[in-house]
Amino acid sequence: MSFSGSTRQVPDRAEGVVVGLAGPPKKLPPRAARLDPFKPLIDETLRADPDAPCRQRHTVKRFFERLLDEQGADEISYRMVRGCVAGR
Repeated sequence: MSFSGSTRQVPDRAEGVVVGLAGPPKKLPPRAARLDPFKPLIDETLRADPDAPCRQRHTVKRFFERLLDEQGADEISYRMVRGCVAGR
């Protein structure tokens, strides 16, 4: 089998021309987090928790379960809630 005829030809338009690179890419504005509508509720509950007895304070798991049950927040994850509570 001969490979002499299998050389690949480069089209003329690709010879040394860089197309579409006209400077640095545009920076997009930051997107709103899916947890943003629920942050006031989390903050309010965290402010009320120090007054509650030790065994009645909210855990991250309880925050997550309440958001799913009471607010219908199906688009959030446990990890998102954990990050929000840890940062407060």
